[in-house]
Formats: sequence, structure tokens, C-alpha cells
Amino acid sequence: MPISDGLTPAERKALDALDANQREFFEERAAIIEEGDGIPRIEAERRALFLTYQWFDLPSRQ
Repeated sequence: MPISDGLTPAERKALDALDANQREFFEERAAIIEEGDGIPRIEAERRALFLTYQWFDLPSRQ
């Protein structure tokens, strides 16, 4: 599924910094959050990005 247009430039930069494994994790989390919790896609992506950075112990997004 394509990434929402509503992400901020900083969020897009953080997303672009993910490797293939991390990106797959992000996309799966976003889909689960969107469908399972009934949350709009943009919010699901934001939450998934946060969870991805936590799960992989990546440095904070700036």
C-alpha cells in the first residue's frame, strides 16, 4: 500500500532511512493498526513509524 501524502518531511526522511526489513515491519504494523484499530491510515503510519524505531532500537527521529 502506498505511503500517505500527509507525512511530514521529517517523517518521510525517517521512513526513507529504514532498511528493507525495517520497512516491511513498518508496513505490517501500519496495516495492522489501521485495520485492527480502525484508525485512519496517516495516524496508523505515524504510530507504526514510532513502533518501528522502538522495536529496532533506532536513534530518535529528528
